[in-house]
Amino acid sequence: MNAKQAAIFEYYFQNDFGSFLKGARSVSGGILDIERVTAKKISDDYRQNEVLGDQQYYRKRLLVAGNVKAIKSGMGNSPFLVLDGPEFSAVQAAFDGGSAPRVAKLRKGAKVMIVCQGGGIVLGAPMLAGCRFGDEFESDIMEKMLGAIRHPENDEFDGLGLRMGALLSVSEARLGEKTRCGIDQKACDKELSALNKSKSFDQEVKAKAEAMKASR
Repeated sequence: MNAKQAAIFEYYFQNDFGSFLKGARSVSGGILDIERVTAKKISDDYRQNEVLGDQQYYRKRLLVAGNVKAIKSGMGNSPFLVLDGPEFSAVQAAFDGGSAPRVAKLRKGAKVMIVCQGGGIVLGAPMLAGCRFGDEFESDIMEKMLGAIRHPENDEFDGLGLRMGALLSVSEARLGEKTRCGIDQKACDKELSALNKSKSFDQEVKAKAEAMKASR
């Protein structure tokens, strides 16, 4: 990865992904294939139609915003949170044991932003599995992104290496030779912010990723 590409990468997975966690439009959120949704909407959707709820959320990677209704200890003392929704159909978000110290500091009514995988529905309650707090997920995402580019065969995000490679390629081509990326990071960030407002940018990245996949 050259200096220009490194500067583009830094923008997408520091500034841009941070914006995604805060609810703003983000290119990197799409590249990671993470859907942003509220716990209330998950609960409402499943109460309307459980089959459709599974189609929307089951095994999908989700960035979930919600309010804590209860803090529980489950099997093997693994912590889980009960989030928004009526009593018997509130969303349940399960963490691994390593998250216990962080979960222990929460109180009812706290607002959380977590990254989880949809776990279907059990006895009317939508389940979320493998949850991590959003800021913890953000802290190590860059290492995983670089790993996906360098070793796509070990890509835990199902084709992320291709999508990221396409994003870097299209961004670099669109910026052209006069770009400040690789020279001045602040100027680079402004260039990329303007570039990402283009309506055709996302489609061009997707098309590039498909072309790269087909050429393998």
